[in-house]
Amino acid sequence: MTYFQYKGKEYTSLEAMPPDVQKAYAKWRQEQNLPDDLLDFYEAQLRDTEAENRGELLPATCPNCGGSLHSDNVKWTGAQSADCPFCGSNLPMRT
Repeated sequence: MTYFQYKGKEYTSLEAMPPDVQKAYAKWRQEQNLPDDLLDFYEAQLRDTEAENRGELLPATCPNCGGSLHSDNVKWTGAQSADCPFCGSNLPMRT
């Protein structure tokens, strides 16, 4: 699950970057002359697209409790693993 790349390496968040890479990335963002909130918006869009794509793996309802499932209401526990928000059971993914 990659949200963005910087200098050929993939990261899921700014916090996942080593401190020296965080500083270099922050400097690069400033050099682009784009407002921080615009870049944050693009990064959020990438995260949302990733979640929507994973949502296609979910069953429509929980096989345990029958609750209606959607990518934004489940608790994602991995790239292809999620728990039901209603009963907490691990959900089988579609293949």
